[in-house]
Amino acid sequence: MSNSKKKYISFTTDYYVPVFYQPWYLDAVCDSPWDVVIYEEDGEILGVLVYMIKAKYGLTYILHPTFCPYMGPLFFGSQDLNSVFDSLIDRLPRHHVMIQDFYHSTPEIKNNNQLIKEKYTYIIDKDDDVNILKSRLSSDRRRKIRKAAERFELQIEESISVFQDFLDQSFSNRGKKNPYADIPLESIDRQLVKHHARRIIKCIDNRGKIMAMGYFLVDEKWVFNIATGVDNSYPHEAMSLMVWSEIEKTLNSGRSFDFEGSNIPGVESFYKSFKGEKVYYQSYYRSKNKFLDLLVKIKNPEIHRS
Repeated sequence: MSNSKKKYISFTTDYYVPVFYQPWYLDAVCDSPWDVVIYEEDGEILGVLVYMIKAKYGLTYILHPTFCPYMGPLFFGSQDLNSVFDSLIDRLPRHHVMIQDFYHSTPEIKNNNQLIKEKYTYIIDKDDDVNILKSRLSSDRRRKIRKAAERFELQIEESISVFQDFLDQSFSNRGKKNPYADIPLESIDRQLVKHHARRIIKCIDNRGKIMAMGYFLVDEKWVFNIATGVDNSYPHEAMSLMVWSEIEKTLNSGRSFDFEGSNIPGVESFYKSFKGEKVYYQSYYRSKNKFLDLLVKIKNPEIHRS
C-alpha cells in the first residue's frame, strides 16, 4: 500500500468525504487497484484525487468503477483550486487516458490539458423546508403522490437479490439490459450494510406485487438515488410515492438528496418535477493518444476544451 493511500485512509477517519470516496467503498467497487494522490502544505492536506487504474491493449487508463458515479478531486480549506488540481494531476502515475466525473459540489476546475463535458443532477438541499417544497410541486404531481399513497405501501427490503431480480425484470420489460447485471452487487451491498450506508425501498400493491424499487446510498450528509426500477404492467405512480417519501425522510434526517441525475428525457423530466436545484458538474477527459482524442470528439461533439 502506498504511503499516500495510508495517509488518506487515516485522513478519512477524521474528515468527511462522500461515501464514494470512502476507502471501504472503493475496496468494494473497484475491479482494479485504486489509489490516491495528495497535495499538502505545511503538513495540512489541501487536496486529494482518488483514482482507479487499469491496463488494456498496451494502454493505461484511469477510469470509474461501476456503481461509483463520482470520483476525482476533493478540496479542503482555502487555496488556489486550479493550482492544487494541476499539482494533483502531475502526481498521478503515468497513464494514456483519464476519464472521471467529478463530485457535484467540486468547484469548476480549469486545466489547459483537459477536455470537459458538463453533466448535471438535481439536488434537494438539507435546508429546504419539506412543506414549502411540497407546495412547489405541481398540483398534478401532488395528486399522483396522494393517489399512490392510497393504493400502495412502502416497505424496507433487506434482500439484495430481490432488488436485483426486480431491476433485471424492469429493464428487460423495456428491452434493455440491466446496467448493473455484470457487477458484484452482492459483495458491494454487504459492505454498505456493514457501514449502515444503504436503503432498499419497495412499493407494493394490495396483492403484494412490487411496483417500484429504489437503492439509496446514505452517508453523513447525503442520500444518493443510485438505482431505481418500476413495473409498468399497469398505469400507476408508485415511483412518485417512493421518491417523495425518500425526499421527506432525507430532509427530516438533516441530509441533502441527490437524484444522481439522468440525461434520459423521460427520467430527467421526472426528477425535475420534484423541484430540486439543477447542479452542473464536470466530466473530465484527458489523453496522450491523438486517435482516442479524435474518437472522443466524434462521439461527444458537446465536449470542449476548458
